[in-house]
Amino acid sequence: MKKILLALSIMLMLNACAPQSTPEPAVTKTTGQEWTVTKSTYIYDSPSFDSSTKGELAVGDIVMLPAGVTSLECKTISETGLSATLCYFRAKRSGIEGWVLKKWVD
Repeated sequence: MKKILLALSIMLMLNACAPQSTPEPAVTKTTGQEWTVTKSTYIYDSPSFDSSTKGELAVGDIVMLPAGVTSLECKTISETGLSATLCYFRAKRSGIEGWVLKKWVD
């Protein structure tokens, strides 16, 4: 009987000392689609040539779809002799959401 109690105590102690996994916060869950920034760029408030910036992305930063979004939203903007396509992303590191030049993410 003592051996059974000792074995049970050891198993309970080992289980209590085992590292516990903590779930990711809900805001970081995505559909699994991530892109890598290939050239440093900004995150813009809107898809416009006159838009202000919300933050900066460095080469190697990861961007993803915002929480609850299932497909990439992109818009092409044009002025005489110039056009650019921007897509709406969430920066994984900072959590900032906004419009990023599509040609600088892969």
